[in-house]
Amino acid sequence: MTTRSASTAVAEAAAEAGVDAEFGADLVSAVALLRRLPRHRDQVGDARRMVADWSSAHPRRRPELVVDSPPGDLRVGYDLVLAHPEGGSVALTGQTEDGVPWSIEYSTHFAANRLLSVNERSLSVPSALFTIRALNRRDPTLHRQLVDYCLLWDQVFDEDEAATAQELAAAADTFRRGRGLHSRAATLEWLADVGLSERAFATHIEFVARIERFRRNFKAEHAAGHLRAHLADFDRVDAVWVRAADSKALDDFAAARTPADLLTCPGRRTGDTRQVGEVQLTMDRRWALDLPAPLRSLAAGELAGPVPEAGQVILGGVRGREAATEADPAALARAGEAALTEWLAEQRAKAEIRWHWL
Repeated sequence: MTTRSASTAVAEAAAEAGVDAEFGADLVSAVALLRRLPRHRDQVGDARRMVADWSSAHPRRRPELVVDSPPGDLRVGYDLVLAHPEGGSVALTGQTEDGVPWSIEYSTHFAANRLLSVNERSLSVPSALFTIRALNRRDPTLHRQLVDYCLLWDQVFDEDEAATAQELAAAADTFRRGRGLHSRAATLEWLADVGLSERAFATHIEFVARIERFRRNFKAEHAAGHLRAHLADFDRVDAVWVRAADSKALDDFAAARTPADLLTCPGRRTGDTRQVGEVQLTMDRRWALDLPAPLRSLAAGELAGPVPEAGQVILGGVRGREAATEADPAALARAGEAALTEWLAEQRAKAEIRWHWL
């Protein structure tokens, strides 16, 4: 039995179609080129240089390299588009693995490489996976974190001003410290573990630095106004509260008439946050806006509850309250954070959000 190579089959097909011999030979050469191209994401630049060299030797073909970056994969696929001698063009697809052309493999879903779009900004699956690892967990809801990332990304994407060396260094240092990466070797090992190149890491840090600059400028611009408009939210409040799955679990506290009574009920212990049986007891000093909602506006000595709160039942009170002032630097900084949080909530409410895979 006679066997034919892929290159021979291409040449014979070209000859049968009446195509000139030079084009047939170019097709054979192009197939061989496709099979030699490096397949790692970091090597796409090398592949483009190889195609440019091939183009110099075959100028009539005017080759164009089309690169596919499959979601969640460090390998890439290629199409090579060639000019046909009779006009128009032909495309060759080369895969060294399962042989399924990427244009067919992903044709069943218009957003095969996208996880999420917010307004006109789309987040690819690989970017989302890395973003999940890299985000500072400012918000407990993962979906909200991704939406907020898109909203912030959109604010800086078209900026002409690149991040400064100092901003890049600060962003990289914050990223590394947050993951216990205290040396270049540790950072490179982490990147290898998550399948990320140094170039991709640098690109991510560039956007992190730009986003952090936007956050910093936004807070500086809006902090004073937000503090002035919501001054009571930034009172420092000493509070104590107990929470449980249902009100029956709080029966031991039925006799409480003051916040101090919550600390002296039989069998209860004081502390920052303690789980005692079915009841969690917390005693803390916080900004008023960071307290459970039923306690935020209470005056010193007042109690509230038992009332539903965050899927549980809460009973609590305020032991002391220190009024905020507009001159307090700590209150001003917290007001900046609150202003940004409020702005992001407004942007989420207005945004057109599409989850492509959820």
